[in-house]
Amino acid sequence: MIPLSELFEVAFLSLLRNKLRAILTMLGIIIGVSSVILLISIGSGLQGFVTQQFESLGSNLIFVVPGQVGNGSSGGPPVSNAYKLSFRDVQAVRRIGYPLRDVSAQIAVFGKMKYRDKDKRVSINAIDGIAMSMLNYKAAYGRLIDNPDVEKSSRVAAIGPNVAKDIFGTENPVGKSFLLESSMYKVIGVWESKGSGGGVGPSLDDEISIPITTAQKQFNITSPNSINIRVYSKDQIETAKNKIKDVLLKSHKEDEFSVLGQEDLLKTINQILGVISAGLSGIAAISLLVGGIGIMNIMFVTVTERTKEIGLRKALGARPKDILIQFLIEAVTLSLVGGSIGITLAMIVSAILNRFLSSTVTLSAILLAFGFSSVIGIIFGVVPSYRAAKMDPIKALRYE
Repeated sequence: MIPLSELFEVAFLSLLRNKLRAILTMLGIIIGVSSVILLISIGSGLQGFVTQQFESLGSNLIFVVPGQVGNGSSGGPPVSNAYKLSFRDVQAVRRIGYPLRDVSAQIAVFGKMKYRDKDKRVSINAIDGIAMSMLNYKAAYGRLIDNPDVEKSSRVAAIGPNVAKDIFGTENPVGKSFLLESSMYKVIGVWESKGSGGGVGPSLDDEISIPITTAQKQFNITSPNSINIRVYSKDQIETAKNKIKDVLLKSHKEDEFSVLGQEDLLKTINQILGVISAGLSGIAAISLLVGGIGIMNIMFVTVTERTKEIGLRKALGARPKDILIQFLIEAVTLSLVGGSIGITLAMIVSAILNRFLSSTVTLSAILLAFGFSSVIGIIFGVVPSYRAAKMDPIKALRYE
């Protein structure tokens, strides 16, 4: 039997003799492998990013939202508008006591913010005094909304760093007054960057926060969008969720609200991202099949071109098995070289993308790509290799 090293050497020499044809044949594999790896790495990176952003919100949190979970705003869980919570619900949850550490109502609305000749449509996060501490907000400068602001229904606002940059530019916004819809507000502080807060909507840095009592009066709002709860430790989350459900079921039907821990929200979002990533990777994998068909076609051409060589080798004692393995290795080599180029390309593109979004090329993605490349080379190389192995040596030597 011919040594494997010699078979691979012959395979590489065959590729070098037909460089352009080999490159065109490998193109489908290169595109397919690089696309699959990129999509897997972006999906993995996004899941890591979402986890990091959720952790930035704070720990030991529970969210109560109206209806079933759907698509909504950032700064908290997505919500459905089918049902409404009430401020009586907030008080009822507060009365639970231990293991609930803090309970905070939240209202989310949109409004136009104007300062001099600049304006911006912003997401308004109306909160009570404990909310920003619960959700792990920290002041970059100035201060954040506190209990006296809520008690006095003060027209003050803490703003996100993106809002500060877009509206006030290089000016220090603290102490500046701006128009929010029809009312004047004073900026009391800017918080440190929070990103998306684990959501899939706009960044929390594009929001402004005002006292919830002020928002109720200005926007005539009678119900909160969500109730945010913090417990003393992670171990108490399930117990707290059950107690909250029991209290709310006294005034609501089961499908009129959802009680969700951070883990629940994180799991749901990661599942969605996983399905999207798998679906897109599946679509990209079609390129691998196209590449496999290209390999099969070119191997048929190669077998035809080398008919006399096959006949001569058989006449000199080569077994059908030797011929089969030789052409199979050539097909696998084509696929593996294409896969290697695809992996290299994916790593380069991923490094560039990492400047703009989270993308991590994992070892599992690379191994998966190599595995796919090998399998495709074997599957699509079998038929032409088998044809070469079964070729009659006398007819092959007579072939013109």
